[in-house]
Amino acid sequence: MDCNYQTKTKLKSTEPTKTKQLVVEAELSPTQKMQQLSSELESLPKIGKRLAIHLEQNARTKLTTCCNQREITPETFIEAAIVLLENHPNLKEAILNEAESRLRLRKRAGYLRRTISMIEGA
Repeated sequence: MDCNYQTKTKLKSTEPTKTKQLVVEAELSPTQKMQQLSSELESLPKIGKRLAIHLEQNARTKLTTCCNQREITPETFIEAAIVLLENHPNLKEAILNEAESRLRLRKRAGYLRRTISMIEGA
């Protein structure tokens, strides 16, 4: 996962300037401001329950390095990947095939650990 870029570009902010924002906020009653904030919150994506995942050490290092370089979280990286994969079914299928292969390897490693543990305990 290569996240090294020669130049780091940021999107231009579409948020209003602080001066304009203060003027607008001053014109709103507390009730109107609360309604405005609640409406904006409702329009944003809802966050689900926490999902603890275990990654291969090398994959975890690559993911965290990439995310740190771009100042994003692993969660938002995964969300973006899922959104993009919905539009690329061939890539999604390749990833799912790789995931199935990795699952078989993890199961085999688990079996070997259990077997070694049972032999050592006997």
